[in-house]
Amino acid sequence: MVICLLVNCKEVLAIDEVSQETMQYVQKNEFIFESSDKEAIGEWELMILEPDVLALARNEIYARHGYIFKDEKYNKYFRERSWYRPIDGIGYDSLNAIEKYNVAIIKFYETYHNYYSKIPVSIKAVKKESIYEANKMVLEDLNGDGVKEKIEYRLLNTTEYGENAKANLIINGSSAELEGNLASQFAIVDIDRKDKYKELIISDYGPSSDHTSTFYIYKNNRLMSIGTTGGIFEDGLTIDSSGTFSASTRGAILQTWWFDKKYQLDKEHKIIPVPTNIYINNHLVYVKKYFKVYTKKDVSSKPFTVKTGQILVITGNDNKAWCRVKTEAGKEGWFRIRDFSFMPDTGEYAQVIFAGLNYAD
Repeated sequence: MVICLLVNCKEVLAIDEVSQETMQYVQKNEFIFESSDKEAIGEWELMILEPDVLALARNEIYARHGYIFKDEKYNKYFRERSWYRPIDGIGYDSLNAIEKYNVAIIKFYETYHNYYSKIPVSIKAVKKESIYEANKMVLEDLNGDGVKEKIEYRLLNTTEYGENAKANLIINGSSAELEGNLASQFAIVDIDRKDKYKELIISDYGPSSDHTSTFYIYKNNRLMSIGTTGGIFEDGLTIDSSGTFSASTRGAILQTWWFDKKYQLDKEHKIIPVPTNIYINNHLVYVKKYFKVYTKKDVSSKPFTVKTGQILVITGNDNKAWCRVKTEAGKEGWFRIRDFSFMPDTGEYAQVIFAGLNYAD
C-alpha cells in the first residue's frame, strides 16, 4: 500500500461537498483553529474532527494569508469570514514553519479518517443458536455419551452491565462459583468437531472493554475450566469447529489495539495459543521526528532512516518487542519497542515519534 502526503503543491487540495451540519458547526466561529499560525494543533483536537471539518481547517491556514480559492465552496466560505483578504500569488511557500506543520498534520488526519472509514466493520460472534439465557435449565450432551446433561447458569445478583455479579455454573450437580462483570447469557460451542466434547463459554465484560471468556467442559463427571481468552461470545470470538479458533485480544505494546489471537486444544483438552510470528495491524501514523528502521527483525541488520513528514503503515508486530512498518515508497522495515511504548533506538516514547497512535482506554 502506498499513501501519499501532498502539502507542497500549487493547488490546495479540495474535498467533497461540505455537509450542512459541518457548515453549521464551523460558522459559529470565525476560525476553526484561531492560533494555527502560531501554535502546533494538538493531535486529539484533530482526531475527533470529521474529514470535511479538517479540510476547512487546513484551507483556513492558506486563507489567513489571502489565498484565492478556485473551488467555489471554499471561495464562498472564506469570503464570509470577516478576516479574509484575497491576495494573488499566495501558496505553500507563504506559510511559516508552524503553519506548514499544521497543514501536514491536518492532511494526515484527513487521510487517517478516510482510511479507516473504508475498512468494513466485522462482528465476530458465536452463532445465536448457541447462546442461552441465564437462570434457565438447558439440556445438552456435552461429552458425547448420548445422555443430555442438565446445565444451569445461575446469576445470583445482577446490575445493568453485569458489574460485580456473582454466579454459579452447574452441570449435573458439579458446580463452579463465578464473580466479575458477567454476561447474562452463556454459550455452548464445539471447538473441534473431531472430538466428543462440547465447550461452555462464560463471558466477562471486564474493565475498559478488556473482555474475556472462560471455557469449560464436562469430563469424568466433573465441570472443568480449560482456559480463558479475550473476547466475549457476542463480539470477538470466531469458532467454526475446525479445532482452532480466534479471540479478540488486547495488544501489549505500542498503543491501545486489538488483534485476533488464534488458539487450539492440547492433548489434555486445554486451550493453548497457536504460535504466531506477527500479528497484523495495518495502522496509519505520521512521522513527527525521524527515526531508524532495521531492514530485518535484527539489530545487526542494515538500518535506514525514516524522515519527518512521512505517513507510515504499521503493518504488524510480534506483541513483544518488534513492530513492522511500510513506508510511502513501499519499503518495509522494523523498529524496536520496550516497556509498552519506549523506542530504545531513539531514546523516546513512540508518541513523540508518531502522530495517530491510539491511547484510548
